Amino acid sequence: MKNFNDEPQRSQQPEQNGAERQNPPQFDNNPLIVKDYNIVVFFIYNLIFAPLAVPVFLYIGDIFPYYTPFVPVVFAVVSYLNSAHTRFVHLTNRSINYVNKGKITKSIKFDEISLIKLTATPLFGHIVPARNSAGIVLSFIVIAVAFAGFLQSLRGFIIFIMSLTALILPFFISKLIFSKITEGKFSFRAIDTLIIYDGKGEFISFMMSAADFERVCRYMLKERQISPSKFQKQFVIFQ
Repeated sequence: MKNFNDEPQRSQQPEQNGAERQNPPQFDNNPLIVKDYNIVVFFIYNLIFAPLAVPVFLYIGDIFPYYTPFVPVVFAVVSYLNSAHTRFVHLTNRSINYVNKGKITKSIKFDEISLIKLTATPLFGHIVPARNSAGIVLSFIVIAVAFAGFLQSLRGFIIFIMSLTALILPFFISKLIFSKITEGKFSFRAIDTLIIYDGKGEFISFMMSAADFERVCRYMLKERQISPSKFQKQFVIFQ
């Protein structure tokens, strides 16, 4: 595997001989390793979303209690403390491995890749327990209720605008904070997540820094010779 000189290598073992290169081990000697920031951004988003959503729930208190937005925050905090700094993606000679706490939880071989989506909306459900995505689902329920109200009265219109703000504003703020964490400056990148599908219904989703995003895409295109036709930009993904 090509050794990227501009990134730290996590393995210091000697290079393999020719026979070993033809049949590389699961992690290889020098895998390209990138950190997945999905949990971090999910955590930031929920911290910002909850207080912004409280006024909405106060307006519709007869449907949901006002403290409802803080429920997903609890799960986001638990997930952050449990695995915010233990999730990585290893790109080896043969496959892409999602690694959490030193264990491979998902693996897709390069020759099995059917589609690679470049997106701004990571699929939290893949890397976070399903219950942690309840906040996202709940948000869209609120939007639906608010939109229905918008068609009926001024109160509904106000709820709709407030709900839309509570959903979208945290998205932009969390992206800005994410760039500050990874790049040292505030900037907005619409596309920072890859979702890699294997054609069998399985996928690996991970969010990266700008530098890692370029390295991974370059590696798959040039080193693994994945067809550019398999790359697809899709800003919003709901599935």
